[in-house]
Amino acid sequence: MTDMTSRFELPFILPNQAQKHVTHNVGIARLDAITHLSVDAFDIDAPPSAPENGATYVISSDPIGEFSTHAGQIASWSDFGWMFFIPKSGWIAWSKQDSEIRIFDGSGWGPLDSNPVLQNIEGIGIGTSFDATNKFSISSEASLFSHAGGNHFLKLNKNLSTDTVSMLFQSNWSGRAEIGLVGNDNLAIKVSDDGSTFKEAISVNSGSGVVDAKAMRSLQIDVGADQAVAVTTPAKCGIVAISMTDPTDPKTSHSGLFSYVANSTPELLTLAKGSRLLNQGGASLTGTNGTAHYSSIAVGNDELVIENRSSTALPYSITFIGA
Repeated sequence: MTDMTSRFELPFILPNQAQKHVTHNVGIARLDAITHLSVDAFDIDAPPSAPENGATYVISSDPIGEFSTHAGQIASWSDFGWMFFIPKSGWIAWSKQDSEIRIFDGSGWGPLDSNPVLQNIEGIGIGTSFDATNKFSISSEASLFSHAGGNHFLKLNKNLSTDTVSMLFQSNWSGRAEIGLVGNDNLAIKVSDDGSTFKEAISVNSGSGVVDAKAMRSLQIDVGADQAVAVTTPAKCGIVAISMTDPTDPKTSHSGLFSYVANSTPELLTLAKGSRLLNQGGASLTGTNGTAHYSSIAVGNDELVIENRSSTALPYSITFIGA
């Protein structure tokens, strides 16, 4: 039989031992020092000049003085003087100086989150259980993801463009809305009334930024001086609103509302327009054949054409309704 325990090196009281109370008290003192381990500081080189009872430190790798032969050990001051402990792999200590938990990995002390035991774990369940699909599960009234003094990004990543990355909103575990990149790289908002069939309400093209909606499509184009730009119509017929939106000099006179038919026999009906926006029907606009100093609009097969005969480039906001 050994004369001390294997883990905490607490002394046993041996048969016929004198001064048994001393052995017992030393064991109690050692147990008090390292149970629920809390240290005043890590990596100190030399003992303090006047330590208080219970003061505990982790000694540095190159100590001096009374600590010189106890590199990397734990030192605790008590009525018996300095007691030294050799940490074991897996010991956890709270650092009063740094206000953090550290763990001993067998060779040194590191932050708790740097220990391999907290990396590549199978899953985490908070208030509920995780499963093979939902590796991180939480059941609570709310979840907070906050900044650490600056920006904060919540990142959702998928493998291939044809895969899906999305947020699914459910009612009693049945999907009702989905926002994300669903089968491609365009942002989609989809809705469902049964959890199985989803209808796309809005999509944003990742390349052009064009917004498509079930009954509306909006975009903005820049048309250079004496140029014409064609815009694909979302349907063969509908209503279109045009606005010249130059923030430095917006002009209502270059805006209007039209009904169109965009097929092989195109039609363009003026519902309301300003004096400087001309309805050119099914004419072919080239950028220079419209009236100078005016904006013109024409319709073709599956397209709407905006011409700018001003001396500077102009931005136009276009909204298709009921398409």
